[in-house]
Amino acid sequence: MGTLGAVAAVGGSAGYFLGGLLTGLVGWEATFLVNVPAALALACFAQRLLPPDSRGAGRARVDFVSAVGVSAGMALLVYALVDAEPSKLLSARTCGLVLISLTVLSLVVVRQNRNSDPLFPLRILRIPEIRGANLVAALINMAIGPVIFFLSLYVQQVLGLNPLAAGLAILPIVAAITVSSRLTGSLLSRFGVRPVMICGLSLFSAGLLWLGCMSGAAYWAEVLGPEVIIGFGEGLVFVTFTVCGTSGLDARDASAASGLLTTAQKVGSALDLALLSTVAATFTRDTGLAGLTDGYRAAILAATIPVLAAVAVSGLWLRGRDRR
Repeated sequence: MGTLGAVAAVGGSAGYFLGGLLTGLVGWEATFLVNVPAALALACFAQRLLPPDSRGAGRARVDFVSAVGVSAGMALLVYALVDAEPSKLLSARTCGLVLISLTVLSLVVVRQNRNSDPLFPLRILRIPEIRGANLVAALINMAIGPVIFFLSLYVQQVLGLNPLAAGLAILPIVAAITVSSRLTGSLLSRFGVRPVMICGLSLFSAGLLWLGCMSGAAYWAEVLGPEVIIGFGEGLVFVTFTVCGTSGLDARDASAASGLLTTAQKVGSALDLALLSTVAATFTRDTGLAGLTDGYRAAILAATIPVLAAVAVSGLWLRGRDRR
């Protein structure tokens, strides 16, 4: 898992650099188009490198209806929050869309309970470590994704960096994630799950609070230090919740748990980006440098709330794996 975190961080660093390069040379549309040949190449590698799956009588049926229902319900929920202006979060339209999305998601849960071969066996959620890992995954991604988003806007719109320089400015976070991911396995063996998780979350919170003090001064003075602390804490947390969310299960349940963990991360990032965008818009006084700084600072400080909630979740549900 530590190697996975390190490799993901290296891929992320290449993405920030190449994304800035493509945006500067071609345009922002290129950052979407470049994924098409990359996905095709990966599909070819997967066909050749991954072991063939058995196709015996016990092979699971794929519940496409539930998969589409979950995707539609979450997409509608995110859209409702993104589309709402700060003054219209409680409007009839927004509340109606949220109600429809929650209804769709509830129907999926009912279908899963009645299905003899569910897309995701809900009994897995009875395991405290699985619940805790997924909640931490959602909460931590409610912070890291939006923070990188707002930070990239801040260094361009306030500090005046071009897209390529903005991509390079995010690299300290990724470099710190790479280092801490490689250390996490040894730390887990020595100290256990909960101490490592809480240490990582504490570092993450401290970095966000420091970054939230930005005032438009030089990158080296106000951004670089917080980035390193945020990245180091994120690496510890990423590996730990991945281990907790997939360990101790048989092959089939581990596959379902892995899918749930990935979903929790993506949904958390999308939902809080919508909410923090509203926070940023609310606190942005004007389009001047000072006004933009106020908005980005408010959004980054608000991102500490889900991280602190993750600390409480860790203390409640990750106790059973200490010293394992």
